[in-house]
Amino acid sequence: MVGVEAQNTDQRVIVRAGAVVLASGGFGANTKMLQKYNTYWAEIVDDTTTPNSRAIQGDGITLGLQAGAVVVG
Repeated sequence: MVGVEAQNTDQRVIVRAGAVVLASGGFGANTKMLQKYNTYWAEIVDDTTTPNSRAIQGDGITLGLQAGAVVVG
């Protein structure tokens, strides 16, 4: 099944769909994810710095991957 299931304290919602897009933000401050998913730069070194907030770690993407999602683009 493709879709989303969510629940709050008193209601469960299931949405079935052909695809699901999780728009959760990026991972610009997570060097390991940059190295893994980079398709633009020839090399990203371990101590790469960024002007992004250090909080941009890809937590939403990691959550999606744990649920069976794939990273695109």
